[in-house]
Amino acid sequence: MKLRNILKEMKPVGMPENALVHVPILMYEIGDVAKCVFRSSQSFEGCKDYKGDMKLSVADSMVQLAIIAEYFDLNIEECFELGVVHMKERLLEARQKWEKTGVWE
Repeated sequence: MKLRNILKEMKPVGMPENALVHVPILMYEIGDVAKCVFRSSQSFEGCKDYKGDMKLSVADSMVQLAIIAEYFDLNIEECFELGVVHMKERLLEARQKWEKTGVWE
């Protein structure tokens, strides 16, 4: 079942149905990912179970991205593969610049 079909069944009455609605939700979820990354770097008490929170935050972010992709008829797996290829290209360019100039960007 497509995520948008689940949304249609579950959304509150009157809630708009478009990709723009999901952007602030995605930003909120990514904020939770950032919070978990920060907490994972801390050694104080209370940060022992960040991994469970991190898993849920990453999962929630991925779902929001998948919903947005569906609105634009994009295949999320193809998007992920494209992102991996693009990341490799950018890292190669950055490494070449580092070797040439000693500046990491």
